[in-house]
Amino acid sequence: MVFAPVWTVLYSMIALAAWFIYKKTDWPSAQKPLTLWGIQLILNAFWPGCFFALRNPLLGSLEIIVLLAFVVATTVSFWRRDRSAGLLMLPYALWTSYATALTLTIWRLNR
Repeated sequence: MVFAPVWTVLYSMIALAAWFIYKKTDWPSAQKPLTLWGIQLILNAFWPGCFFALRNPLLGSLEIIVLLAFVVATTVSFWRRDRSAGLLMLPYALWTSYATALTLTIWRLNR
Protein backbone atom coordinates (compact mmCIF):
# COMPACT_ATOMS: atom_id res chain seq x y z
CA MET A 1 0.00 0.00 0.00
CA VAL A 2 1.20 3.49 -0.82
CA PHE A 3 -0.23 5.31 2.21
CA ALA A 4 2.42 4.38 4.80
CA PRO A 5 5.41 5.57 2.75
CA VAL A 6 3.57 8.71 1.63
CA TRP A 7 2.63 9.64 5.20
CA THR A 8 6.18 8.96 6.40
CA VAL A 9 7.54 11.41 3.84
CA LEU A 10 4.79 13.97 4.46
CA TYR A 11 5.21 13.91 8.25
CA SER A 12 8.97 14.27 7.83
CA MET A 13 8.47 17.25 5.54
CA ILE A 14 5.99 19.04 7.80
CA ALA A 15 8.21 18.42 10.83
CA LEU A 16 11.18 19.89 8.97
CA ALA A 17 9.05 22.86 7.90
CA ALA A 18 8.09 23.55 11.53
CA TRP A 19 11.72 23.23 12.58
CA PHE A 20 12.69 25.81 9.92
CA ILE A 21 10.12 28.24 11.31
CA TYR A 22 11.27 27.61 14.87
CA LYS A 23 14.98 28.00 14.07
CA LYS A 24 14.93 30.72 11.40
CA THR A 25 12.50 33.21 12.90
CA ASP A 26 12.24 34.88 16.29
CA TRP A 27 9.72 33.47 18.74
CA PRO A 28 7.09 36.23 18.42
CA SER A 29 7.08 35.70 14.64
CA ALA A 30 7.10 31.91 14.96
CA GLN A 31 4.32 31.62 17.56
CA LYS A 32 1.31 32.06 15.22
CA PRO A 33 2.50 29.73 12.44
CA LEU A 34 3.58 27.06 14.92
CA THR A 35 0.22 27.31 16.70
CA LEU A 36 -1.53 26.77 13.36
CA TRP A 37 0.83 23.87 12.70
CA GLY A 38 -0.07 22.26 16.03
CA ILE A 39 -3.80 22.68 15.48
CA GLN A 40 -3.67 21.11 12.02
CA LEU A 41 -1.62 18.22 13.40
CA ILE A 42 -4.28 17.55 16.06
CA LEU A 43 -7.04 17.78 13.44
CA ASN A 44 -5.09 15.38 11.26
CA ALA A 45 -5.05 12.88 14.11
CA PHE A 46 -8.84 13.15 14.59
CA TRP A 47 -9.87 12.54 10.98
CA PRO A 48 -9.38 8.73 10.95
CA GLY A 49 -11.48 8.46 14.10
CA CYS A 50 -14.30 10.51 12.62
CA PHE A 51 -14.26 8.76 9.27
CA PHE A 52 -13.17 5.18 9.98
CA ALA A 53 -13.73 4.45 13.68
CA LEU A 54 -17.11 6.17 13.88
CA ARG A 55 -17.94 5.21 10.26
CA ASN A 56 -19.35 8.67 9.78
CA PRO A 57 -18.55 10.15 6.34
CA LEU A 58 -20.46 13.36 7.15
CA LEU A 59 -18.46 13.99 10.33
CA GLY A 60 -15.27 13.00 8.47
CA SER A 61 -16.15 15.46 5.70
CA LEU A 62 -16.78 18.32 8.11
CA GLU A 63 -13.60 17.55 10.02
CA ILE A 64 -11.39 17.32 6.94
CA ILE A 65 -12.73 20.63 5.58
CA VAL A 66 -11.64 22.30 8.82
CA LEU A 67 -8.33 20.40 8.64
CA LEU A 68 -7.73 21.57 5.06
CA ALA A 69 -8.41 25.17 6.07
CA PHE A 70 -5.78 24.91 8.83
CA VAL A 71 -3.29 23.19 6.51
CA VAL A 72 -3.68 26.00 3.96
CA ALA A 73 -3.42 28.66 6.68
CA THR A 74 -0.30 26.98 8.06
CA THR A 75 1.25 26.72 4.59
CA VAL A 76 0.60 30.40 3.85
CA SER A 77 1.86 31.44 7.27
CA PHE A 78 5.04 29.36 6.85
CA TRP A 79 5.57 30.68 3.30
CA ARG A 80 5.46 34.28 4.54
CA ARG A 81 8.19 33.61 7.08
CA ASP A 82 10.38 31.11 5.25
CA ARG A 83 9.93 30.05 1.61
CA SER A 84 11.57 26.67 2.21
CA ALA A 85 9.13 25.89 5.02
CA GLY A 86 6.21 26.89 2.81
CA LEU A 87 7.46 24.69 -0.02
CA LEU A 88 7.84 21.75 2.37
CA MET A 89 4.17 22.14 3.34
CA LEU A 90 2.85 22.17 -0.25
CA PRO A 91 2.82 18.37 -0.85
CA TYR A 92 0.91 17.92 2.41
CA ALA A 93 -1.60 20.59 1.37
CA LEU A 94 -2.07 18.84 -1.98
CA TRP A 95 -2.44 15.42 -0.35
CA THR A 96 -4.98 16.83 2.11
CA SER A 97 -6.89 18.41 -0.78
CA TYR A 98 -7.00 15.02 -2.48
CA ALA A 99 -8.14 13.33 0.75
CA THR A 100 -10.81 16.01 1.15
CA ALA A 101 -12.15 15.33 -2.36
CA LEU A 102 -12.24 11.58 -1.67
CA THR A 103 -13.96 12.04 1.69
CA LEU A 104 -16.60 14.37 0.23
CA THR A 105 -17.21 11.97 -2.65
CA ILE A 106 -17.69 9.04 -0.28
CA TRP A 107 -20.07 11.10 1.85
CA ARG A 108 -22.04 12.21 -1.25
CA LEU A 109 -22.30 8.67 -2.58
CA ASN A 110 -23.54 7.35 0.77
CA ARG A 111 -26.18 9.98 1.53
